[in-house]
Amino acid sequence: MPKTDHRKNLTPTLITGLKKARKDKRYQVMDAQVPGFGVRVTDKGHKTFILRTRYPGGSTPSRREIGNCIDITLTAAREKARKWRSLVAQGIDPAVEEEITAAERSIVRRAATLTVELERMEGAFASAGEATPEALDLYSRTAGNLRRLLESVGLQRRAKDITPDLRDYVSARSAEAE
Repeated sequence: MPKTDHRKNLTPTLITGLKKARKDKRYQVMDAQVPGFGVRVTDKGHKTFILRTRYPGGSTPSRREIGNCIDITLTAAREKARKWRSLVAQGIDPAVEEEITAAERSIVRRAATLTVELERMEGAFASAGEATPEALDLYSRTAGNLRRLLESVGLQRRAKDITPDLRDYVSARSAEAE
């Protein structure tokens, strides 16, 4: 088991100044602010944020990586550690939670893309007054794809109001009359 230094108030400067571990060794510097949170340093000088706690389904505490110190800030890593501790307290494994979150993020990205495209088409239909059969078919297929995506996460699409504001309409009409 790696040597653990006494808990310290981790700062970006302290983390940057951590020296490499001895050959074939590792050490951890634990944080004074978040229990179980710390930085693990290898003999090659790699620094990784970790959280050591008893995860659901395990009988002993184990260490999991939060992220590389180069890729994630100390503040973000602490926040993630707090979130993980909260999930563990509820009996939820953070690894499972993050897998679900990644899938949901993918669905949201796809739904956002389809929504933007549908709104663009609706605007074009409203300004042109009519649409070609090909455009209507594309709209129908895109709307179906979006509906299926949203149903998969238990949501439904809210239509965007494209009706012009009365003031804008009146001012546009008066400008045309002049």
